[in-house]
Amino acid sequence: MPPHDDGPEVLILGAGFSKAIHQSMPVANHLGQKAYALANRRWPDLGLRHDPEFGDQYPFETWLSLLAQDLPHLREADNRHNATTFARLRDAMAEVLEDAEEEALRSEPPDWLYLLITFLHYRQATVITFNYDTLIEAAVESTFLERKGFLPYAVNIGSGITPEFDMDLKRIHSWDILRDQPPAPALPLRQPHGAPDDTFRLLKLHGSLDWWQATPDPAGATLARSPVVSTFGYPIRLTPDERGQFLPGRERFIVPPLAVKSSYYSSPMIRQLWQNAYEALRGASRITLLGYSLPLTDIVTAGMMESAIRNRRDLIVEIVNPQAVEIAERVEALGGPKRSADHLILTAGDHAVQDFTDSACRRAQRITAEQIRTLAPPGDREGALIVTFASGIHAVTTAIGEIVRRNDHVLELVPEPSRLSNLAVADGQPTVRDLVKLAQDADALIVRVNDSLTLPILACDPQNFNHPNAHHPVLLRAGGRLRFPSS
Repeated sequence: MPPHDDGPEVLILGAGFSKAIHQSMPVANHLGQKAYALANRRWPDLGLRHDPEFGDQYPFETWLSLLAQDLPHLREADNRHNATTFARLRDAMAEVLEDAEEEALRSEPPDWLYLLITFLHYRQATVITFNYDTLIEAAVESTFLERKGFLPYAVNIGSGITPEFDMDLKRIHSWDILRDQPPAPALPLRQPHGAPDDTFRLLKLHGSLDWWQATPDPAGATLARSPVVSTFGYPIRLTPDERGQFLPGRERFIVPPLAVKSSYYSSPMIRQLWQNAYEALRGASRITLLGYSLPLTDIVTAGMMESAIRNRRDLIVEIVNPQAVEIAERVEALGGPKRSADHLILTAGDHAVQDFTDSACRRAQRITAEQIRTLAPPGDREGALIVTFASGIHAVTTAIGEIVRRNDHVLELVPEPSRLSNLAVADGQPTVRDLVKLAQDADALIVRVNDSLTLPILACDPQNFNHPNAHHPVLLRAGGRLRFPSS
């Protein structure tokens, strides 16, 4: 097993990650082309006379950076015109991304997204994103991630899997992964929660499509988040009147893709998020660049990365990108692991994000199998095996009726179809001690949900074996999610 598999984990998301979720999501230069064309149609008085060909030699970020700052060779009137053009292009970028996000949210995402979200939840990872979209938040709102202390109720699964009732207060929401930063206006149906310490954290360093702020506001006191979050299959887009009701007098807050963004970092909220990101990177044992190209033209981000990774011999860096080799050279230039070492892992190809998700889940399965092998249940009390997983936004719980040892060092857990799951062991059901014995040479556990679907076991939550209860079950937590039932 590679070193540090169980250490703190940080993922950095770029535009390539969102595009892997849905092809409608544009990457930087494509976003620039579409925003330019929209601005040209919407505001012809800007004088945008042609469509520039943004690419590696002349990226959108470079051109936008020139518009955003006063240039010494231009007159004051010309610099002011550039500032107006920049502001219009920023608004056009947001509109292009909103349209793309709405298209992505109309249908279900690929299955790997729910696997990844579950993996992040159980690993309590830190996710740093430079994307403006809210696809991660929508994925969290579209599935069941249990809160700390969640104890599933028994259900009779009969000939299939029957979801429990929606335990909305028992599941993680999008404001939990954001730690409610920035805060959203209160809604009657939204229940207040403290910041949880049992799920992953999402740090949006460049703002978000659903963040709004009054201008000018150098102190960031008016920065707020939209109170409404979409789910996959049900996109929500506030009308101007609705936004005026919840977020009066505010304009969208996003940090444009500029080489230097110093004026945008005056917001205390943004500065705090960057400081949180830096501390997470410094303390990470594994950093994954997921669809993020680490452009060295982004001076601020490159400087943060260099400070966090230079000469870290204990650090694993994984690059997940079709151009992984080029990005590996940038990691090396910043003092990170060398390609000749086993601490720099490259995952390339057209399905790089999905391949990474599968690999990450295999790591979590190995860690879980190791944890199971260390369990020492009392010899005089049997403990049942209980599995929980998500079906839409519901939790499903079932007892295990059979453990099948497969030839590939995988244990397949088969649900008991005819009894209620509970803390006691029914006749013929395997016990915790049976699982510990069979797991001695296992690399992974999976649960058989139906004839065509298995889900990986990514975490386990054993009961306190020292507690004088009559039974000591082990709760196994599966990753992924069943799709919403067909209407």
